[in-house]
Amino acid sequence: ATHVVNPGQSIQAAVDAASPGDTIVVRAGEYYESVAIHKDGLTLRGQGNVTLEPSYYGSSECYIPGHDVGICVVPADFPGTGTYAKRVQDVTITGFRVVDFEGDGIFGFGTRNLKVSDVVAIDNAAYGIASFDGIGTTFTGNTVSGSHDAGIYVGDSPNANAVVSHNRASNNAVGILVRHSQK
Repeated sequence: ATHVVNPGQSIQAAVDAASPGDTIVVRAGEYYESVAIHKDGLTLRGQGNVTLEPSYYGSSECYIPGHDVGICVVPADFPGTGTYAKRVQDVTITGFRVVDFEGDGIFGFGTRNLKVSDVVAIDNAAYGIASFDGIGTTFTGNTVSGSHDAGIYVGDSPNANAVVSHNRASNNAVGILVRHSQK
């Protein structure tokens, strides 16, 4: 199924209502929220100029002190425990502008086949776009700037099998960082 989110509506509400395999199309506009994805097979697609900004500090379900996140993809049991029983699989995020979060623009942890493309991540305090403990991560065609850590990060992923290509990074503490990742 396809869910459409218009300005003034909640992206998170559409994610919550979606079933695995659904597509959420977010129409052009400014959205003030954090989005947490815990379901397999979701596609989150910005249509036109879609900007995601924080509504207030600490609003993210991936929140830890000083680390509010724009869009996070983590297993449902990860927040609060830091561990998980099953990876979130086959999530695609494309076409967003993610700006000014106190933590990461886009954050993945415990994922399989996370795809992030055509995202612009600007002035997020930690990472622009990051994947930790991911398998099959693909980051392509993204532009990141103003991150106080790496603009793009793939790390702590012993079986990474990641693809990082055709991205642009400027004015970050580190442009693109791949660390503790193999295969």
